Amino acid sequence: MSVYTQLCRVQGDVNDELTFVMGGVNDLTGAASIEAHVWRSGFLAATLAAAVSDPVERLVVVQLSPWLATATPGEWYFEIEMTFGDGTVLTWPSCDPPILRVRADGA
Repeated sequence: MSVYTQLCRVQGDVNDELTFVMGGVNDLTGAASIEAHVWRSGFLAATLAAAVSDPVERLVVVQLSPWLATATPGEWYFEIEMTFGDGTVLTWPSCDPPILRVRADGA
């Protein structure tokens, strides 16, 4: 997935979303469900809503709200998990360094 660069967002922002191009698959036509997770220090902080916006282009949109409204500033790990109709589960995991940085509003 081309997502694993450092992303920065501001705590308290609303209606924020991220769009990713998913790698390693030909298309996302068979996706039955999809969600994103943010965590740090080994603890899951939130499961975020996600949706395939273009299955042929492999585009996925992740909603950061409402989590971002109260997210603790700092670095967060991020992953997207997709389940296909045949039961196959693919996870696009993050790796070091953490890829989602939340900064305090006004910082």
